[in-house]
Amino acid sequence: MLGAVLGMEKRLAGQMHHRQRGRLSQVRQKHAAVGSQGVEIMRTAAALLIGAFLLGGFLCAAELQVRNVTGIVTDKAGNALPGAAVQIEDTVTLMVRSYITDKNGNYHFSGLSPEIDYTLKANYRGHWSKRKTLSKFNSSPHPHVDLVIPID
Repeated sequence: MLGAVLGMEKRLAGQMHHRQRGRLSQVRQKHAAVGSQGVEIMRTAAALLIGAFLLGGFLCAAELQVRNVTGIVTDKAGNALPGAAVQIEDTVTLMVRSYITDKNGNYHFSGLSPEIDYTLKANYRGHWSKRKTLSKFNSSPHPHVDLVIPID
């Protein structure tokens, strides 16, 4: 009887060992599947990070590009008008900046975004020039826009 019990123990131990090896194999397969998913997740995350970095670099480069506009304010006869008030309006935010022309009627605005349209107009002693648009499609980094006040 002792022999039968020992034989049974050996068989049970063998079966348990076989089951444990089977479970170990299943666990290894799950870890391998999770590991490959983890690698894919890491690759995707790395690709997203690289994409975000590149996109951020392009956006920063676009923000660093600025343009300036210059011009002269004159009367109908072409005489320079010193002391004229030139206004430039950002058509997106509607922010207005002003500049008083120098003794030669010159004005300038700097730090303008190349991605925005601007409207320019000038006033001299209560008389206004026609509005002129500085288009975002004007690719010149230093466009020149002259304004004429309709006075003699």
